[in-house]
Amino acid sequence: MKYRFHSGDFLDNYYRNNNISVDDLDTSFFDIKKEEALLTFKKTFETLKNEKFLIVGDYDCDGICATAIIKRLLTHLNIEHLFYIPSRSKEGYGLNDDIVKMAKKNNITVIFTVDNGASAYEPIELATSLDIKVMVLDHHEYVKQVECYGFIHPNLLSKPFQKLSAGGLATLFSSLFYEDELSIVYGGLSIIGDVVGVLGYNRLLIKKMYEILNTGRIYQMNLLNESSKFDAHSINYFCIPKINAVSRLDYNSNLLVKYLLGDYAYCLKEINTITKINNERKSLSSKLSKDILNNYDKSKKINIIVGEDYLEGICGLIANRIMYSTGKPTIVFNKKDGILKGSGRSPEGFNIYEYLKVKEDLFLTFGGHENACGLSLNEEKFAYLCAYIDDCDIEIKEVYEDVYLIDINNVNFDLLSKIKKLEPFGVDLKEPLLAIKDFEYQNKTLVSNRFSKYFINDQLSAISFKNGDLNKEFEGFIGYIEEDTYRKNALVFTIEDFI
Repeated sequence: MKYRFHSGDFLDNYYRNNNISVDDLDTSFFDIKKEEALLTFKKTFETLKNEKFLIVGDYDCDGICATAIIKRLLTHLNIEHLFYIPSRSKEGYGLNDDIVKMAKKNNITVIFTVDNGASAYEPIELATSLDIKVMVLDHHEYVKQVECYGFIHPNLLSKPFQKLSAGGLATLFSSLFYEDELSIVYGGLSIIGDVVGVLGYNRLLIKKMYEILNTGRIYQMNLLNESSKFDAHSINYFCIPKINAVSRLDYNSNLLVKYLLGDYAYCLKEINTITKINNERKSLSSKLSKDILNNYDKSKKINIIVGEDYLEGICGLIANRIMYSTGKPTIVFNKKDGILKGSGRSPEGFNIYEYLKVKEDLFLTFGGHENACGLSLNEEKFAYLCAYIDDCDIEIKEVYEDVYLIDINNVNFDLLSKIKKLEPFGVDLKEPLLAIKDFEYQNKTLVSNRFSKYFINDQLSAISFKNGDLNKEFEGFIGYIEEDTYRKNALVFTIEDFI
């Protein structure tokens, strides 16, 4: 990792490097009454209150949260409804013809898609021909707007709402009818789960989510958490992985919607199942990753791994582990019935989506963004993909991390307060990396025989969870500060790298 160091006023540098101002962090006011597209969607929806709905969701955290939010809204409005989330492996993503036919058999007159539908041209056309109205609430990109009964998408809204997840958009829509803590929590959760950004309305939802969660009132989330509090770490490492694990291992994701809306007794019973599935996911992805790293072809510019016993849902997790371990872009496929389905991951500085999009005609399905993609292709096309990768050079550009030099005397609670006011952090507003140098420490020790810890003064210590070499020479540390939970009125500097 290469660094770009900034001295001077910390906040001025931070705002400039992130191309934001104080106003961009303001969450005090959003005027949804001016969002004409949203209000039009609401009016259309209100004409359907006597119809029978089928909510069709997606199997990831965002889709599950969005499904729960809309189901809760329909229940609140006493609208008859069912919901359905398709199987990741058996049915794939989004609305399809079979779901439409199932809806017709169940006398459904309205299909309400959440976190899918924006590109479901043929299934929507079929639904329309069967006299089923389709309402689409989605945030995925589309080439042209589908012809449906009602359509809402962040692209149709003003700037503060344009990076919403499906769950965030569902919460925004739901707020037109009533205020609901669960919907706020699941909207915020979906934003973090889908990594869509933390500015604009997203920021407001995430802040409200943490406020509500830390009251302890939301037992569904309390049971998912393994920490004493809710913060970015507990949400990202305990809650979201458990929700995503269910579909990754080919279990029925519909149980999660029931869990998110269930009573305490039901949730207390089901959390054991969800936790067991997540443990299975961790064990399986870890084992497969280790096996691959012991046997993969190290000569390739891009790691390409094909297996016949990989679950499609964990290909992305494995690709991510292999990518971080090798520093190379990685694609992991599961092969079944002559079709390869998989996921690609790439390090910062290489756009795997654009690199593979050149050969999009090889793929049955293809989508993604700069550092991640999903794709499938017929087995006979695999050789052509390998030939393209062998013949086409790759360039991983150097990426510089902004680092803020802080005088050791200014590493205090005032600085921590300034950083806390910038929260929440995310893909478009990263937690600031700090650097301290030119200081002497009072003492050093090895914690748990593994971690280097340095006592700088009575109010500040530093610890490295990546290095246990107490004899390492350095000029300073790069990392993050937080309140020390073991010493009162003290801070701890978590070391990410040494200078």
